[in-house]
Amino acid sequence: MDHIMDIGSLVLFFEHGNLVCGVCAGDAGAYVTVVCADGRRLSLPAQRIVHAQPSAGIDFADARRIRDHIAAAGQRHKLLAASINPQEIWAALAAKPGVYTSRELARAAFGDTAGHDHAAAVVHALQHERTYFKFNGERYCALDPAQVEQARLRAAQESALGAEIEQCADWLHGFVNGQEIDGPVGRVCAGYLRQFAVFGNAAPQSGTIRSILKRAGLAPERRECFSVLVSMGACSPDENLLLERHGVVRAWPPDILSEPGLTDDAFAARRVDERALEIYSIDDPATRDIDDAVSFEPEGGGLRIGIHITDAASQLSPGCALDREASRRGTSVYLPEETLPMLPPELSEKRLSLLAGQERPVLSVFVSLAGDGSVRGCVLQLGTIRVARRLSYQNVDDDIRSGGGFKRLHEVLMRARDARLAAGASGMTIPELQVKIDRDRQVEFSVRERETPAQALVAECMILANYNAALFLRDRGVPALYRTQKPGRAFAGLRRDLPLSERVRLRHSFSRTVIETRPRSHAGLGLDCYCSITSPMRKYLDLVMQRQLAAVLQGCEPVYTCDQLRDIAAALQPVLTRAALVENERRRYWLFKTMEPLRGCMLPALVLSRRKKHYTVLLTDYLFEAGAEAPEDTTYEPGRDVQVLLRDIDPFEGSISLCLV
Repeated sequence: MDHIMDIGSLVLFFEHGNLVCGVCAGDAGAYVTVVCADGRRLSLPAQRIVHAQPSAGIDFADARRIRDHIAAAGQRHKLLAASINPQEIWAALAAKPGVYTSRELARAAFGDTAGHDHAAAVVHALQHERTYFKFNGERYCALDPAQVEQARLRAAQESALGAEIEQCADWLHGFVNGQEIDGPVGRVCAGYLRQFAVFGNAAPQSGTIRSILKRAGLAPERRECFSVLVSMGACSPDENLLLERHGVVRAWPPDILSEPGLTDDAFAARRVDERALEIYSIDDPATRDIDDAVSFEPEGGGLRIGIHITDAASQLSPGCALDREASRRGTSVYLPEETLPMLPPELSEKRLSLLAGQERPVLSVFVSLAGDGSVRGCVLQLGTIRVARRLSYQNVDDDIRSGGGFKRLHEVLMRARDARLAAGASGMTIPELQVKIDRDRQVEFSVRERETPAQALVAECMILANYNAALFLRDRGVPALYRTQKPGRAFAGLRRDLPLSERVRLRHSFSRTVIETRPRSHAGLGLDCYCSITSPMRKYLDLVMQRQLAAVLQGCEPVYTCDQLRDIAAALQPVLTRAALVENERRRYWLFKTMEPLRGCMLPALVLSRRKKHYTVLLTDYLFEAGAEAPEDTTYEPGRDVQVLLRDIDPFEGSISLCLV
């Protein structure tokens, strides 16, 4: 400020970004009393005053004269400000960066005779100036030429963005009001809408998008944007935006299968010929990426069981483009309407899939079990197999029930499982609701019982393979990634007598599985160490461990050190978390989509837990857990069968509102 204020001085200050003129009616040092043209008396911090100039003949008892006085001064200031060109002032200073008062800038603009009105005019002229000067509240800093060039570029970009906002808003307003408008503006607008539909307020250009929506008269909501996109034909009604939100990729880089890192078979010359074995793959009928198969034959009163895992490691060189893409994906993602494989279908469904009648390279784990299920010995080797038959779980269940060959295998494996249960493993099972979309886009629900005989048989085979692989690596001191779980509550036997509510509740009390390089126990499985090698086409960490095993089996140095394995696991953890979020949220979307017509209906439920008046219930028809409210005068104990009112449900937002009645 260029002038010390006296009572009656004209002052300028900013209010909500606008320059306001008033009259000083009192100066208490730190605060100034200002009378405005509209009669308001304001107490302002002294630093809020950006200009003051003397003024005579102020009668504070005459509000009209004060108003006219302020208006006349404002007219003079604005008239003079209209003649000021900020660029010319900046040039008159010889483009010298420095700090100037408004009086000094006024002399540069009007000459040495410039007075208080001219200084006030400078304040008016430069109040929104950002290209040549920067105002710090008291002085004006003249920018240097480089800064001016940057400011000009920024101003041009802001101007272009402002024009784009206006164009998009006009287009959007016209579209939602029935005008069919084609052209590039619609495509730009669709891009903005999709960004907000995916990320909401976290969108990179959220401010721009909100401005467009506000000018177009639309609410700044994800759903609103999505609805417009559907109307435009830019999105399908059930478009999966979760993939973009969580960074899960669908498309494959071009020519990824033709790059040099994809080899025929790095260990072909040293493989054991296992083609004479009767080998079976056991999967769901819809499975296309078959990565494991089993064989079994009598051996000394017990069985010699072979678990054969497709050898993906032999064909993917570490660090090649395909390997980098697999590590970026981390895992196959299974959605109700599609599967996003970790490896391209050309590999996962053809070249590496254990198709019946086709020769395939494998990592085989042969485990010799006594009749009581105890392990007599184990051999790991790289081999070549030919699957004799592809079986479904139903095929194997039927064979077990009819007393076929798989009955003996199931009996021995269940004795091995009993030994794990006796060691503290959890045998608790919980049904799982599976959600799939058929070819007609209809939602199919099915309850998967994890303990059908065939599923239990396959699960135990995979546990045997993973456990013995872990022992092999541990006993030889080979760096490995072990899956560990701290001891929790133990369950002897299968405990099928536990109520469903108790099983669901106890599931949440289990310690989480941790991946680390030190071999420690896995309490949930009842094993002293454990790793995972049985899904190298679906899980990147399994592929990494298969590489480690294959190298050691061939007498080579391990591919990875402990530090490298630790880094790989750490980098992969957020990727796996995002993939799990997409799977869970998409399953919930289709579930809620099916339940949407039931809004306002009563649904059977099971009380899982209670905390004050907040309950967690299990919707028994859908095996879905959700929070529920309850009336003030009622109490429901865990384990009780109840009815809940579905008050509201929103598939797009993934929200549900339930009330116990």
